[in-house]
Amino acid sequence: LDARDLARPVSLIVRLIQNSRSFADGLVKEGLLSSTILHKLLDKSSQKEVILDVLVIISDLARLSKVRTVSHLGILFLCFIKAYVLC
Repeated sequence: LDARDLARPVSLIVRLIQNSRSFADGLVKEGLLSSTILHKLLDKSSQKEVILDVLVIISDLARLSKVRTVSHLGILFLCFIKAYVLC
């Protein structure tokens, strides 16, 4: 998908994660948190809605997940802050 076409699918993922812990666990197991995917979704060319939804996903997964995933999510969030705030 092109960056401008990601808003609706990412929004759907947010709703599914918020309503189903098993869906959230499945997405983590299938690699939603891979750096390649997250870098594409958090790229500066992404729509604001996509970036906001990805941050909601990270927040929800951190709240639901175990310590290992939480530390991984924390690192991803810090990379996001570094890319957007420090540039």
